[in-house]
Amino acid sequence: MGEMGAQVGRAAHSGASVPPFQPTSPHLCTPSAAMKRLKGADFVSRTASPEGTEELLTELSVPPDGVKQRLVLKQLLYHSLQLFTTMACDTFRASQVAGWSGQEQLTSGCQDTVMQLLEALEGLPQGEQVKYLDITASCAFKLAYIFYSQNLHKEASSISELFCKRLKKIDAFGFPEIPPEKLHRCFRLQVESYRKLGRLESALASCVQWLTSLQGRIRELLAEPIGLWARVKTDSVKQGAEGLQLRTLKEELSAHHLDTDTLVAVLFAELKAYKSIRADTGQERYNVLCDLLEICSEDSGRLHERAAGLVELAQVLCYHNYAQQTDCSALDSVHEALRLLDSVPRSAENQEQLLDDRAQALLWLYICTLESKLEEGIAREQRVKALGQKNLEDFEPNDLNYESGLQEDAFLNSGISFNLVTELAQSKSLDDALALWKQLLASQGVPAVRSLEQTVASLRVTAALYRLMDEPLQALESYLLVRGLCRALGDDLGTASALCQVTKLLLQLECPSYAQLFLEEAETCLQRADRDSDSYLLLQQTCLVLRSQLYCASHRIKDGTALLLEVLQNPALQKTAKVWYMLQAQVLQLTATYLSLSPAHLSPEFRQHIFAQGWKTPETALSEAHKLLRSIILLLMGSNVLGSHKSTADIQFMDYGDNVLQKWQVLADVLSCSERLVVLLSRVEVMCKAKAFCLEAVKLAVKLQAIRWCVSFLVLKAQLELQQSELELSHWNLQQALFLLESGTEFEADEKQRGPLKILPRKGKPESRRQRDEGSELPGEDEGFLKGPALEFVAMVSGLEKADDLSSSPQLKPKRKRRLAFLAHPAACPCCLCSDLTLSSLCLRWLLCCARGELAAGSAAEGLGLIQATLQRCGTVGPRFAVLLRDKLGNGHQAPALKLLDDLVATGYATLALHSLAGPWPEEKLEEHLKAGLSFLASCSAHLPSLGVSRASLLLAKATAAVCRLAAGHGGSVDAVFASAWAWQPALPSPTEPKAAVAAPRMDKIQLKRLKNKAATAASPVLKPKAKKTQRAKPPSVADSNDAFLVSDSDAELPAAVGQTVTTSCTPRPNARPRSKARARGSAASPARKPRGKKSQKAKHTDTDDVFALGDSDSEVPPIVIRPAAAPCTPCQKSSRPPAKTCSRGAAMPLRPRAPFTVFSEASPPLSKSQLLKAPKARGKTRSRLAVTFSDDSDIEGLKSVLSPVASKAPVPSCKTPQSVCCSQRALLPRSVEVGGSQLSSSVGRGCGSSTRSRRGRRVGGTEKKERAARRAPSWKGDEERELLRAIEEEEKVEEQLDISLELLRASEDGAEDRIQCRQEGADTEPKVLRQEVGGEVLAQQRLGRTEPLCLSALHKVLPTVDDTSLLDTACGFLKSAFGCISHCPPGTLYSQLCQLLALATGDQDPITTAYLLAESVSVTTRHQLLSIVHRKLHKEKKSAADVAEQLQGLTLQDKDTASHHHHHLTELQDLFSFSPTGLGPQERSSFSEQLQQIPAGMTVCVLTLVSIQPTSVGDTLLLTRLERGSAPVTLRIPTALSKTPLSSVLSDFDSIQKEQKDASSYTDKREWWLCRFKLDQRMKSLIETLETQVLGCWKAALLPAAQDPLLAEEAARLCAQLQQCGWWGKDPTLLKVVLNAAALLSPADVRALAVGLCPAQPSRAQLLLQEALDKQKNGTGEPGGSVILVLDKHLQKLPWESMACLRDLPVTRLPSLRFLLSYALTQRQANSVLCRGIDPSRTFYILNPQNNLSSTEERFRSWFESEPGWRGVTGSVPSQEQMQAALLEHDLYIYAGHGAGARLMDGQTIAQLQCRAVALLFGCSSAALAVRGSLEGAGIVLKYIMAGCPLVLGNLWDVTDRDIDRYAEALLRAWLGAPGPGVPLLRYVAEARRAPRLQHLIGAAPVAYGLPVALR
Repeated sequence: MGEMGAQVGRAAHSGASVPPFQPTSPHLCTPSAAMKRLKGADFVSRTASPEGTEELLTELSVPPDGVKQRLVLKQLLYHSLQLFTTMACDTFRASQVAGWSGQEQLTSGCQDTVMQLLEALEGLPQGEQVKYLDITASCAFKLAYIFYSQNLHKEASSISELFCKRLKKIDAFGFPEIPPEKLHRCFRLQVESYRKLGRLESALASCVQWLTSLQGRIRELLAEPIGLWARVKTDSVKQGAEGLQLRTLKEELSAHHLDTDTLVAVLFAELKAYKSIRADTGQERYNVLCDLLEICSEDSGRLHERAAGLVELAQVLCYHNYAQQTDCSALDSVHEALRLLDSVPRSAENQEQLLDDRAQALLWLYICTLESKLEEGIAREQRVKALGQKNLEDFEPNDLNYESGLQEDAFLNSGISFNLVTELAQSKSLDDALALWKQLLASQGVPAVRSLEQTVASLRVTAALYRLMDEPLQALESYLLVRGLCRALGDDLGTASALCQVTKLLLQLECPSYAQLFLEEAETCLQRADRDSDSYLLLQQTCLVLRSQLYCASHRIKDGTALLLEVLQNPALQKTAKVWYMLQAQVLQLTATYLSLSPAHLSPEFRQHIFAQGWKTPETALSEAHKLLRSIILLLMGSNVLGSHKSTADIQFMDYGDNVLQKWQVLADVLSCSERLVVLLSRVEVMCKAKAFCLEAVKLAVKLQAIRWCVSFLVLKAQLELQQSELELSHWNLQQALFLLESGTEFEADEKQRGPLKILPRKGKPESRRQRDEGSELPGEDEGFLKGPALEFVAMVSGLEKADDLSSSPQLKPKRKRRLAFLAHPAACPCCLCSDLTLSSLCLRWLLCCARGELAAGSAAEGLGLIQATLQRCGTVGPRFAVLLRDKLGNGHQAPALKLLDDLVATGYATLALHSLAGPWPEEKLEEHLKAGLSFLASCSAHLPSLGVSRASLLLAKATAAVCRLAAGHGGSVDAVFASAWAWQPALPSPTEPKAAVAAPRMDKIQLKRLKNKAATAASPVLKPKAKKTQRAKPPSVADSNDAFLVSDSDAELPAAVGQTVTTSCTPRPNARPRSKARARGSAASPARKPRGKKSQKAKHTDTDDVFALGDSDSEVPPIVIRPAAAPCTPCQKSSRPPAKTCSRGAAMPLRPRAPFTVFSEASPPLSKSQLLKAPKARGKTRSRLAVTFSDDSDIEGLKSVLSPVASKAPVPSCKTPQSVCCSQRALLPRSVEVGGSQLSSSVGRGCGSSTRSRRGRRVGGTEKKERAARRAPSWKGDEERELLRAIEEEEKVEEQLDISLELLRASEDGAEDRIQCRQEGADTEPKVLRQEVGGEVLAQQRLGRTEPLCLSALHKVLPTVDDTSLLDTACGFLKSAFGCISHCPPGTLYSQLCQLLALATGDQDPITTAYLLAESVSVTTRHQLLSIVHRKLHKEKKSAADVAEQLQGLTLQDKDTASHHHHHLTELQDLFSFSPTGLGPQERSSFSEQLQQIPAGMTVCVLTLVSIQPTSVGDTLLLTRLERGSAPVTLRIPTALSKTPLSSVLSDFDSIQKEQKDASSYTDKREWWLCRFKLDQRMKSLIETLETQVLGCWKAALLPAAQDPLLAEEAARLCAQLQQCGWWGKDPTLLKVVLNAAALLSPADVRALAVGLCPAQPSRAQLLLQEALDKQKNGTGEPGGSVILVLDKHLQKLPWESMACLRDLPVTRLPSLRFLLSYALTQRQANSVLCRGIDPSRTFYILNPQNNLSSTEERFRSWFESEPGWRGVTGSVPSQEQMQAALLEHDLYIYAGHGAGARLMDGQTIAQLQCRAVALLFGCSSAALAVRGSLEGAGIVLKYIMAGCPLVLGNLWDVTDRDIDRYAEALLRAWLGAPGPGVPLLRYVAEARRAPRLQHLIGAAPVAYGLPVALR
């Protein structure tokens, strides 16, 4: 039974009982013969007809006028019929009538009974007629219900129909004594019977009959019949009866001649009935409105009713398309309604109704406008998406920027066509509606409005809209009006619901004191409410959640978690309804808040239950809440609102029930949840996901034109970009937000005065709202040209000057900064920014983000000033709005303490403190900032997750300050502070020991004097080169003159400040004056490493001071450039703003004609006009450089001319031309540089940029003629012409002709410096300067805002004096406290810094803790990402658990075990990678010791990290940890700052090599191109040697795997005892065991270094003992048989450690952390794992040249691959997603030979979700590179493969050329796959194949392996 059927049933069982028969005639009271004959059945049968009745009356001698006797007889009749009815109901209530043989007779008897009852009513007096009509109605209903209850609807309808037809005739509803319900239920049963029978037309007719039977009471009783009419109409739609759907009540009632007022009332009731149905009734409502507006025309005088009808029409037109039936829109309709309402005469009777109707109209004016904007936004996004698909995809040689490129959205740049001005104008209607309702409900009592339910619903919608627009105070006011109205109506549930919403808003405002008051009131209302209602349980659980949230805010964690557990354990939470889904999302968000707290606050029971649900981190809980809210949006509105890429069904929003309310509620909830999720992901530095969620949210906010949310997410996005050091993008996002807040642009003209609009809708069916095809042509593409933010945002840039005027640069002018004027406003300013709580908060957040950007850009004074002003303003904003909140709530209490800005204030203090340590001159108020920040945090509640991070940052700053205070007392050496904790102390270099391998040029007196005078300055000089006539002018070096001093033996004569490495800030000091002369050559000299077997030669001294003069000493290949770890001074060329469709960041910009200079814009504050100097004019001709590209097999003359000894001795013709300048001397091409971009973002790789050639081979498809024509074409042609310039044709026999040259190349590696002559003079000063230029830019990208070394003397002055003996312990205490604040959910950078400093301080005092800390310090962000992936997999399994029983029925026992094992494996992974809940304690130490025993046998894990005392800077102290099973961990501290080669300078030179390799792509001369690449190859070789000999030195021994020698431990123990007698304080011989293990590797110099470091008191004796032990081991120790796993931090991972001589022949792989090694150990348990059974080479899948532009690669491999048995693959085309997944899941070996790592074929996020089986060999550019942006961890697709469990991934660390890497790939595959015998290891041939490329170091060192060693089956 349906709802109405249930009502019918209840009425049947609760009907009136049969009244006892009380005869009124004395004649019938005495027994007589006649009465005796009157027995029940006989009496009934004889009175069944009028004739029988008359006969019976005659027989009983009743006179004709015996009225009383006749009445008594009818009483007897009714009593008998009642008895019959009762007997029949009782008999058949439990019996089946259907199928009974007497069913037909029973039906006939029941019908006869009803007829007798009706006929007996005739002739009765009115009083008796009312009495017996009541009995007749009861009997008729009961008899009909006998059949209805047994689904005999035909019989039931035949009985009820008899009764219903007579009611109108007798005007039954005219008797007030009869309850209407007794009559209604008969009609209800009749209509329901017809509905069950499918006779919908009869059902509609019965509804009309019912209405007409009401007669005079129709307006009073019309609700139920019209409600049934609407339901029947809905049924007709489901059954496809379109004819019935279009019928209206007006048409059906036309024959009954109702008066117009009644008909209007009926039509409004019909509208109300349709709106209450949970189905799409837009068509029915539209038809009713057509009738209503026809009746209520303007001429009819019913203006008020017409206005109400027009508002209803606007609601229909807002969500349904009736463009063919009416010319008006929803906005037209509502505007006309407002006009009519203004013209309605006001009176006391209609005053309240007019207020309500006008408020309703204004509300729908706002909604219709909002829906219109939303639809426009969706259409614009689809248009942008469609246009983007038509454009060719931007191409890059590698995939480092691919994922971030996917997130660039042109819609964001073009979709902002509104600002605060337009938002205020749009929201005026909503504000006016709220004001009218406040006026209406100001008085006590229930207002006389059209519909109280509609008013309550509209107020709820108003509040939801205010929440959506992030206006919490207005939302509070709206909910308070709902509370008042529901309280007046006696609706306790409605009152409680409103109070719960008020409580929720107050908690969001961080106002728990007021929230508690309203929550208590809500709980009181619930106690009075109806507990049987469906809403009661929902509100009860909501109150529990809010109470738990309140406890959390009040720091009553135990009580709060207990309540949350109660809610989670309630099965009602799993109900499938939208309101319950939204409550689930609220519960999940609260769970995330609790998980963000320190685990010490959470009870074990709570943690156990939460973890059982899979929510182990705040991110997993919050992500699940966000996913749930998105699902509701998809269910309600489809995917277009979110811009989802998923193909969902065509879902149209249905405006019925609470859908309109829930739509705005869930949109507000998803924006709020998105904000929390983005903040959380930003905090844990999962940047890719954070940016994706942020972009989705900001696009949604833009579509809704929710300006506050737009600004919020734009500021968040600016912060995300700032974290990645993308200063330009961050500034751009801030400018977008500023435009929204302060722009006065008017996008639309003022509304014209609207006149009367004739609205005559016609009946008909609506047009279907199909989703637009993204590829279809969309109208309105030109709307962005005439309006939009672009013209407002973009700073106007003047065009380029004429080519002949490029010899001098224009004077640089500082760009005016646009700033938010919020801080300039007085505290009580009434403007919209200052008087709005949300806007004020957003302004403060904008200012803080802007300040942090200024600090990152080097504008310290400006940034610090902004932060301090922001913190000061925060102190006034909170109290102002606390008073305002008190006034609005009106509860008479004191003003609350708003904590809304606590996180912002805490972040501000942390930023101040950290920046105080960031520069060379510590902030004098450091101690004040630390004290103020920590005091503020102590006063805050702990439930805000960001406060823990701020507290940890402040404690880190305090600890760092304490360490620096100690260092100031140790001669300025930070290393000396921690030295006592380490067993090995490196020998300090002597004062006269040079810091480079060769002596630098001697300084003349002028240079020496200059150095003495300027050593401590921080000015950046402007150099004026003296270019010779034959030279090409060089761009001025912007590196600081004091960037590096490389001095000779004469350094001893200089002061200490000069004799040491001096570093200065990029930011000019205010009192610094630019020098007019070039700096001394000595300061720019490039030290050269000694060639093997030859003595070092001093660089030639030149007679000129011009650092750009080209000398003649470039014959030597410049080796490692020794530079200190100073801030990079190369400025970055700025672009005005990102274009609407930005080019990919990794690709080179289109080449322009090269000018003799490059104009840069400093990131530091602009100089004043008087300080700015014009760039020098060029001395000589300028010419353009064309982007001509070579393959590494380019024609033979190029290489021969480089390598031939004859060529090197020949005169150099390029002395008079700038054509052949070597790569280290080339000026940088002007290009847009991304700040914080990829370390390897190069366009010279295995692919091509958008305007450069491919590094993998010749251009495909070009002919010789076209190429020659292209080379003659000017470089300013378009991209199509520029593509023709991509290659110089190659000789066909290049392979044969290069054989001899290759031998020469390989034979000349050691002495190539003598054979390669540089062709210009004065080059002894050039390489250093230019490498600083090319390398500094890359460094700036990685470490923008990088700090200078601390001025310890200044710190000594500003910090308080503390006893030195306890200061280090105090600093360690601060570090441990900071560690405990964040260890359960750590941010990567901060956590890594804390781990490294704690390890540095712990040292050898606790080797296990030290090793644990260093193992924890790497890949923190990767752990977060993997935990999220594992949770998603587990959640997916849990979600499908309901179908497991059914699925397992068809599975074998083995299948069941496999499924169970997979779940167990995921659970183990989750436990393995989870973060410690207890901080740094004995439990972690014990767990780490257990992990060490799980390291596979034969594997040695080496963790290398670079430590710096300064946050966000690259240090020079290397910590090397060696981990093995069955051996204590060994950690070594290798300080390189004072060594010959600081490690930071090695990193800098590596960046320089990569930068120059990229720049070489612009060379037009083949010989020059080969020369540059050969010299880069030599520099790479020198760098690799430097890593081994100078950086690691004697401790390269720690990298060797242990040999299987049982006597090694005994010898180490014996040596340990001997060295202890020499003064060594170490007790564990494990360190000495490591040394003895590498006996064959260590040289006498290494032994000397070991001896001095271990036993500084007796180094000579210690050296003898060590040498004796090593000599003994050289003969006995076998070759190492294990493998090495390198775990490298973000700084060191880019270096080719595997190519060092000590590791070259060993099996070496990389892994992100130790935990990944243990995860592989879990995977090895699976029998099908490649790691367990080996690789079957016949199960290989290859992808060859998928972009179809590497013809040489395809030609080399295609025939070979296709001929291999069992191999499958794709050549020359893009594989499908299914093929890609199969390649990784179903094969053993996956070979990729194309551009990058194949991210365009399958993105990293998808790969990470898989469970990879195949070994992946990725031969593309930078396929194993990790891009380090800002201070974040490295990110790359290779990590996605590792997260997916890929056994081994082989890829390249940097961009490579096609032919050389193809040689490597061919050598590797042929040797490995062709090796005889089973079990052939891959890594052996990975090392051997490095000799195959022509450039064995620049190309051969690029391939590295991630994962574990694998072998053939």
